[in-house]
Amino acid sequence: MLAAVLGNPATPAPVVRPSIDDVLLAVEPKYAEWAEPQLIEQIAARVTGPDPATIAATIEQVLVEAMASAEVVELAPPSEPGDTLRPPDGRPVEMTPSAVRYTSVRHLQRELAVVDWATSTNHRGHRAVPGAGKTRMLAAAVDAWQTAGIVVFGATSAFDDLVADEVAWTDHVTVEVVVQRLASHSAHRLLEPDQSAAVNEALHHELGAPTDVIDLSYTTHIFTAAQR
Repeated sequence: MLAAVLGNPATPAPVVRPSIDDVLLAVEPKYAEWAEPQLIEQIAARVTGPDPATIAATIEQVLVEAMASAEVVELAPPSEPGDTLRPPDGRPVEMTPSAVRYTSVRHLQRELAVVDWATSTNHRGHRAVPGAGKTRMLAAAVDAWQTAGIVVFGATSAFDDLVADEVAWTDHVTVEVVVQRLASHSAHRLLEPDQSAAVNEALHHELGAPTDVIDLSYTTHIFTAAQR
């Protein structure tokens, strides 16, 4: 019996990796702007393999391909004359790698479409679609529509004009917290225990030691209207 088992070892789990488009489609609804760790989260949730080393290598490969894709746009401002640049990436030394943000060409096109529609005087053939762009575009859209004499549903006489505010904040979290957050995602919870453990180990391998700190920057968009 033992000889039979040893002579027929289990077939290693195949390597499953997402396409670049799958990864970007996954990150876009969650973040208008994102950093590499946030993209790695989406990649890791979609990679399986026979062992942690293979999974980690696959995550790294998909990350490199995604960041080199023409569909990814870096949002870092250009360097200024006199800036001291880092040799590896050519960015100013004052800008840490964790502070660099990215978005997709598709997301930028949606934002431009929303701005173009909101500022256009000809709305024939157009329709406002909730979620078509970043929510901070709502204030500009409401103002443009009201200026053009278009009734905006929800903007009643019981409230003052809509006020838009932005609050930028940074979440200082350890690698272990990032891994735990990923483990709470539904796609991760559906994995088999051995697959989940392999993904977690690969994430630790990719992001650093459990106690290493990662800075995740966010912008909260707040829209308020005072009741009259």
